[in-house]
Amino acid sequence: MPSFLRKFFLPISVIALLAIIVFYAREPFGEWLFEKGIEAKKHWQTEKAVDYFTWASRLNVRKYEADFEKAVCLQLPGEFIKSQAEFEKLLAESVVNQKLHSKILNANGVNLFSQNLPDKALESHQEALKIARLIGDKKLEAESLVNLSRVLYHAKGKFDEAEKHLENALQIGRELNEEIIIADALRNLGVVFWWGKGELDRPLNDFYKPALELYRKHQDKRGEAMMLSN
Repeated sequence: MPSFLRKFFLPISVIALLAIIVFYAREPFGEWLFEKGIEAKKHWQTEKAVDYFTWASRLNVRKYEADFEKAVCLQLPGEFIKSQAEFEKLLAESVVNQKLHSKILNANGVNLFSQNLPDKALESHQEALKIARLIGDKKLEAESLVNLSRVLYHAKGKFDEAEKHLENALQIGRELNEEIIIADALRNLGVVFWWGKGELDRPLNDFYKPALELYRKHQDKRGEAMMLSN
């Protein structure tokens, strides 16, 4: 091959080789970014987590899950409007599966409630609950019941209705051995009995202390902080 042709084809070959490497490395690298995001989220390094999930999404690796986790990490430090905007983009995607759709509705309900929009929050949690039951996902059902109950007792004063939902969630949590769900249900039941029914002693021993132990067991800092506040 003439030298001038070698000079021409060599850069093209290098570029093609790099393109092949990038193509095959994209998925494992994207998975690594996603897992790093989960790890950062667990340790409340939310800014780092947002960056990891953003890049995982750009690489089109677990895109919708990455976008969901990014929105959750915006929500955790209180950026509810930004988080809501991300969730609404996802809700507009017709390809999002039902399970993720339910999780998005639940999480966005928290944003709406935090912006003092309880009626919209209720609608979001109720729709999430409907989907969870439709697809037979008991864990999602319990999470939806807990979130729904929080709006009912806090914004609507419907303590009896909230209690029924929480008892149901607690039962599901115990059946599945999902200890964070158990803790969430106990914590909210404690609020219902203390605030709604005027019981001052029972909530501490029957609900708050057991919930705190479970949050600490699972190193759930957010749950522990809320429990200590209660």
